[in-house]
Amino acid sequence: MRRIVYIFIVCLGLFASCSPVKQLNVEKVTLSEFRMESSTKATIVFNFSVENYAQYPVALVSTEATIKKDLDLFATVLLKDEVSVQPATKESVKVPVEVTLCDPMSLLSMGLNMRNWDINDFVVTGKIVLRGKNGAKVTHKIKDMPLGTLLNRIEK
Repeated sequence: MRRIVYIFIVCLGLFASCSPVKQLNVEKVTLSEFRMESSTKATIVFNFSVENYAQYPVALVSTEATIKKDLDLFATVLLKDEVSVQPATKESVKVPVEVTLCDPMSLLSMGLNMRNWDINDFVVTGKIVLRGKNGAKVTHKIKDMPLGTLLNRIEK
């Protein structure tokens, strides 16, 4: 289960780092809370340490992402609540997301030992909507990006 959580942390980190406002700096991402709602749904709360150099607030309005494995839908990720960062501050923000496994049987067929999973078998498609100056919304999209590539971009 930790590997899945790591995958979502990486995805959210990438989404946050793709801000249209270049003055945002995501310094650290940690897992704050993990709650299983049912056998296929969980709520994960991430704690982002963000510095906003802009003179206006920046808000994460929505996030939608799908994770596929071998062209089969594996999981969906949705932002539960809007999150904002105040202008010219460095603060810690909690970002709650809802993760839904689409086919729990595929999880069992891959084996429960997540250390044996190949991270490049997962493909991410999604979008993030940010609201910046004067309420202007900007959408960033990711289409069929291998998770390994996503990790390499975050590390740079």
